[in-house]
Amino acid sequence: MEEWQGLVRQRTEEVFIPWYLNYWTQQWIGARVAWYGMQGAEGGPPNERLVAYLQEQYYGQVLEPVSHFIDPGQVMEETLGDYLRSLREGIAWLPLEYGVPLAAFNRHLDAIPAIEVQTAPTQQASLYQVLQPPGPAGLPAYEALLGHTDAVSDNAGQTPSSDRLQTLAGRAVASMADSMALRGGALAASSLLGGPLGVAISAGATVWGVVEHDRARPAIEAQLRADLEAAFDAVWQSLVEDVDAGVMAPMHRLSVQIERAAAGAGAKRPVSEDLPNDPGPNQGPAGLF
Repeated sequence: MEEWQGLVRQRTEEVFIPWYLNYWTQQWIGARVAWYGMQGAEGGPPNERLVAYLQEQYYGQVLEPVSHFIDPGQVMEETLGDYLRSLREGIAWLPLEYGVPLAAFNRHLDAIPAIEVQTAPTQQASLYQVLQPPGPAGLPAYEALLGHTDAVSDNAGQTPSSDRLQTLAGRAVASMADSMALRGGALAASSLLGGPLGVAISAGATVWGVVEHDRARPAIEAQLRADLEAAFDAVWQSLVEDVDAGVMAPMHRLSVQIERAAAGAGAKRPVSEDLPNDPGPNQGPAGLF
């Protein structure tokens, strides 16, 4: 995930920031703000619509290309797979060590609910089921567990969150509104006069806008970087540090569920008909599961 973060920062620096600071991008954003305002409440507040647009651009320019190299969803699945393999190896010796018949041990594992996802209907899988090689992929409960990890399964969760972009969009809307108000007289005059004089006035207003943009660019860039840095911190917290929503969430939920169920292992569930028969007391750990 640190490598993923590095690639995201690099592509943000090389692609998104230059795109956002470009004069014509700012003009396009201004046109969108004006269009949002003309539509009134029909499409929602301009700030919120601009937030959605910036999130869409950030995902398309930065996150989607980076996902071809490192996909947080794939990291999540690999983390969970490593945990299950480690768990399987860690308990493989228990039947031989304690002289427990393999069939009885498997029945015990099948009585421990490893996954319980509260959907409609509730999806469940036993510890015996999730530890079967080559892995639990394909089990409905397993797929439901992965699908309930919000920060990874939802693309918007990987973008700078709406609250982080709200400030950026709010400033953009205010800046564009001021700029359009200042240039409104010249643009109106060019449309009324028409002909060569109107073209000259329009061209002059555009040049003035370029000069204005170049003058304001350092301040816009500094604020953009500050906003994006706060957004990076929020995304990292959501994807990596939040064990309830990030790439560690399925593993964390699975381990907590197993520990709680194993601690009160009196819970009884029907033994699956396809469980292996008891191979006998001399069967070693290699025959486990």
